[in-house]
Amino acid sequence: MIPKLYDTVTSTEAVFLGSLSSCISCEVVEERNGKYTLTLMITNNDIMVEYIRTQRYILAKPNPHDSPQFFRIYKIERNTDNTLKLFANHIKTIACNNISNGNNAGMTLYGTPSQIYEQLESEYLTESGQNNQFVFKSDIVTNSNLSLGVETPELFGNIMAGKEGSFVDLFGGEYQYDNFTINFLASRGKKQNYKLKYGYNISSATQIENVENLYSQIYPYGKIKISDSNKQQYVYGGVGGAAVPIEDTQCLIQRTFLLDCTAQLEEVSMMSDNIDGGYQIAQEIMQRYAKKYAKDNDLGRIAVNVTIDVASQLEDMLGLALCDEITVVLDKFNSYTTAKITQSVYNTLQERWVSLTIGTQKTTLADIVLNRRRYIPNVN
Repeated sequence: MIPKLYDTVTSTEAVFLGSLSSCISCEVVEERNGKYTLTLMITNNDIMVEYIRTQRYILAKPNPHDSPQFFRIYKIERNTDNTLKLFANHIKTIACNNISNGNNAGMTLYGTPSQIYEQLESEYLTESGQNNQFVFKSDIVTNSNLSLGVETPELFGNIMAGKEGSFVDLFGGEYQYDNFTINFLASRGKKQNYKLKYGYNISSATQIENVENLYSQIYPYGKIKISDSNKQQYVYGGVGGAAVPIEDTQCLIQRTFLLDCTAQLEEVSMMSDNIDGGYQIAQEIMQRYAKKYAKDNDLGRIAVNVTIDVASQLEDMLGLALCDEITVVLDKFNSYTTAKITQSVYNTLQERWVSLTIGTQKTTLADIVLNRRRYIPNVN
């Protein structure tokens, strides 16, 4: 696809300026729950050069599967070799830079992701109501609490996928964007019947295996209030006080992950004359949360990162997409792990992959993440 230049873009109208026909290169990089960017190079003799400015928009195809997307130019490099290099962010970053105001200390929003977003949009986001052109959709139907328990403004990008307490932290899920539509899906990708194996369909790649964060069990603990005194009591382990086994773990030794669940127990209290009853409730909550935490953070899987950038191999992978899960064969003994495609780089002009990264990386949507614990998950 030949990229196109636009002056202004809204959810209902786009002012077209012309096609960038002398474009030399155009690549789109997208990360799972992370950045979504475009880099384009063009010659100075293109008839559209005089119309290229920061804050204008480029329409380009981002991968083999999605429709063309709008990217907003934020930087232009003018080089001595008679070329211009443009850098642009997907239009979704406009929504990510909306903020929730700081007049919400102690507020807690409850519901599904869609219900929480409706409350944020109507009451807290600076671009709320009819001024907000973005549509938020989600197929996740579980409920949770999202706490706005700070007195400072917060970027909506952090609320969507910040390091702690964001939508991703509370619900899991993966984002998929279609210009002004933000889709928050329980699973964006598919489990593909596709294997990566050296000597079979990989001849040149970099593969890193890491068991530093591989565990066989998880041991939750936390403090709960004794309601008829000013004291707090520690509770340890899942039901019965035992460690919680990690399902289908690949860890070959007993290795325990310690998980502080105090934040999950804030609504739990017990009477000093009914300690056992309070313990049982707390341990049930911690066990459920421990299982969810182990799954969401892949504590039972060997971490693998493979970057593939050989054209012949990428041609065979054209049907795969970001967030798809595939099998990676680790060695000649056919031991394996499963991993997701976490980053894609796409050549818009030639309509083919430049590289695919398979791994377990986690990134955030906002440019700056205020890394403080701000949200209290509610485990159902």
